[in-house]
Amino acid sequence: MSDAGYKVIGIGEWDGGLYNRNGIDIDSLIEHRQRNNTINGFKGAEPMSTADLLVTDCDILIPAATENVITSKNVNNIKAKIIAKAPTVLPPHLPTRYWPTRKSS
Repeated sequence: MSDAGYKVIGIGEWDGGLYNRNGIDIDSLIEHRQRNNTINGFKGAEPMSTADLLVTDCDILIPAATENVITSKNVNNIKAKIIAKAPTVLPPHLPTRYWPTRKSS
């Protein structure tokens, strides 16, 4: 999303989440994660639980890589204008950057 010009304010992984309302420097975060095998401890954002990230005020929420994170317990607290569900698993024959589109008939 940052490559497309969006400001990424929150990111979550299996071991924790990060939030910075002014935007997270994704390139620096990637370097940090490669060095440390975790996003935890990244200095460019505050720690935030993934549960809190789901209900943080934002324009687009993308719950990706984990199923069933939006539940009857948190759905009414989600403030995102758009929820863009990403696939949790890509078929093995597709490169990660390829997203097929349906042809109009």
